Amino acid sequence: MAHFLWTQKEDIGPAPRFGHAMCYDSVRQRTFLFGGSGPELFGDSWIWSGELWTQVADTGPSPRRDHAMVFDAARSVALLFGGASERASLGDTWSWDGENWTQVEDTGPAVRSGHAMAFDGSRSRVVLFGGDGATGPLGDTWEWDGNAWTQVEDTGPSPRSHHALAYDLTRQHTILFGGENAQGLGFGDTWEWDGSNWTEIDDIGPSARTRAAAVSTDAQLVLFAGLSGTSANPVPTLFGDSWVFQAGKWSERQDMGPVGRWGHAMAFDTQRRTVVLFGGHVGVTLDDATEVVKDTWEHAETEPPSQPGSGGGGGSSGGGGVNPNSDIAQLVLTPQSAQPGQMVTVQVNLTGPMQATIAIDLAWIVKSRWDALVNGDTPQPNDFNLIGNVTIPPPNVSGTTAFSAPAAGEPIVVCAAENGMIAATAELAM
Repeated sequence: MAHFLWTQKEDIGPAPRFGHAMCYDSVRQRTFLFGGSGPELFGDSWIWSGELWTQVADTGPSPRRDHAMVFDAARSVALLFGGASERASLGDTWSWDGENWTQVEDTGPAVRSGHAMAFDGSRSRVVLFGGDGATGPLGDTWEWDGNAWTQVEDTGPSPRSHHALAYDLTRQHTILFGGENAQGLGFGDTWEWDGSNWTEIDDIGPSARTRAAAVSTDAQLVLFAGLSGTSANPVPTLFGDSWVFQAGKWSERQDMGPVGRWGHAMAFDTQRRTVVLFGGHVGVTLDDATEVVKDTWEHAETEPPSQPGSGGGGGSSGGGGVNPNSDIAQLVLTPQSAQPGQMVTVQVNLTGPMQATIAIDLAWIVKSRWDALVNGDTPQPNDFNLIGNVTIPPPNVSGTTAFSAPAAGEPIVVCAAENGMIAATAELAM
């Protein structure tokens, strides 16, 4: 099982801000940040390498805050929509190709800010929900197919703004949590969008809140912090807690890390298996600009599955170094060849029904390192990259999860570990 650890990484880079947006560019392997509000309204673009922030553009979308941005892996661009300028809400759509901003659409959803977007990798669609419109909170759902926006639903979660939205790779649904209503009171409900319908998930999870940030880590969703509401009565509560959503359930992580905040942004670096967090507001009102911060934190997943054993044969394709006495019969990858950022489904097949639930850890390793380990090379701490885990209760004989194909530069080997030993592998061509 993965452990979590927040680490502060950098205090030099973008100016203090909140209401900005971030996404991870899996093609160019950089976290991308745009805009936000602090001592002024920003229209700058930055990239985070894992060590340093670099400003990459000061032209493109006009300065704004409370916009939404995701990485569209099907078209290898960051997509940005809407937000608020000093005078009004916006309704423009822009794409960033790693070098230049291009306005791609000026029709679609009505002007808004405080909305949220997620990229549905199974359908190659960007999903947008809600936000603050010209007359108050909205409850509409839109999708972007690379060419145009289409409204796909106007029923589901109640109208709201400043909610969290992320695509759950394991459930292959878009998950929505929280937000606030027209009176500034926070919601504490969880919904999922399957591409056709919204369904409320009956689960006890984080307390009601707005302006939190959520991101998919391929193994689960991570949600951090937020504000109980923006109404002055009752006085808002500032949160600094971390939650994960996995297999349809919320669970709290007892982490030490960033101070409580709201209006921050997060992205998941698939190459380094790390959640990146930047900035936010650490007060409970907008009045004090000194409470806007510019710190960078990372939330790392550690302890991937065990190194390959000395046994040969058995289990799957991909070479030796696996336990031949495992309950795992086979790993099946769909597709068997993928581009960086493309979603890959992992199906774990057992040898037959088990008497108790089986817990299986999954990780990937570049093929050259796997071959070296099988041939007796010394394992290194960063050889394996955690994907997540699959639990298979009886009488089921298979289980699935999914992950985003990394920009590895060569084929990778997906490994399944049972009881501390790698039990099966499957190769993914890149």
